[in-house]
Amino acid sequence: VKNLRAKISGRGRCVRISDAKAETNMGNIDLDAFYYTKSKKNISAGFDLLLSDIYADQAIHLFPDVDSLLPMLKTFKGKRNLELAATSRLDTMMRIKYPSLSGVFKISGRELTLGDLGSLKKVTRLLLFRDNSRGYIEELDVCGIVADNELEVFPFMLNVDRYKIALRGLQSFTQGFNYHASIQKSPIPFKFGIDLYGDFDDFKYKFRNARYKFDTLPDYSAKVNEL
Repeated sequence: VKNLRAKISGRGRCVRISDAKAETNMGNIDLDAFYYTKSKKNISAGFDLLLSDIYADQAIHLFPDVDSLLPMLKTFKGKRNLELAATSRLDTMMRIKYPSLSGVFKISGRELTLGDLGSLKKVTRLLLFRDNSRGYIEELDVCGIVADNELEVFPFMLNVDRYKIALRGLQSFTQGFNYHASIQKSPIPFKFGIDLYGDFDDFKYKFRNARYKFDTLPDYSAKVNEL
């Protein structure tokens, strides 16, 4: 840590951290947070965390709960920016009670690659990816919300290998997921969609009509900013 500063105040069983900033060899950290304990059985916390120019494994090392909140983070290899703002109830061991978690997230980065796709390789082989193990991503910009024990990923565009894909989905904290991918550009001379559902150890897929047929996607930025 090269530089660290923060404002800390406490009053009425509440501790607030504001304007916290840290420069580290892993990346930069900005944090605003509060911790409130009305009683031993009524503990809550909230935070607005921004990690800049950081690798996924480093983010998880610093904040282990990030791996549970955003399991998709490890899929993309390379430096990226991560912003996560949320409130939650806590137990007496300071662990997040996920059913009570509510918040928003944003992930962005440039010049990334897909990590080990595991069982998803059968889909990349079916789609005639040049490289079934990894793919270059020039730019990534994705956001969504966390609520009701699941993560909702709003539609975003992904350019990887020979494909241009519009992707949207739901992922629960039990690792189950339901994603839709609209293939807008590919070696195949027509647009189509793929539904992926199940979990990463045992998932299924089926072809269907593309839900998103044009370059323009629904804009959910206003909804994220409201939350």
